[in-house]
Amino acid sequence: MSLLKGVYRIFLVCGLSTITAGIIALIVLPESPHATGRYFAGFVKGPAWLSERDADVFVARLARKDPNHGRPATLKITGKDM
Repeated sequence: MSLLKGVYRIFLVCGLSTITAGIIALIVLPESPHATGRYFAGFVKGPAWLSERDADVFVARLARKDPNHGRPATLKITGKDM
């Protein structure tokens, strides 16, 4: 019985740490390179991580590496594909 309690504790610790990391990521990670100074979906402003020039360079490098990056996918899956 004590073995099951230990397993439950491991699942509890792993689950809580994963949920906490996810919430922190949603709060801290920006929507785009140009929005690095906004937290909580833009409601709270703070110091920007990137200057406007750095954000432009980053976006240009992404566009050069993958021209379709950021565009909606055109792949359509139908019931026949399942």
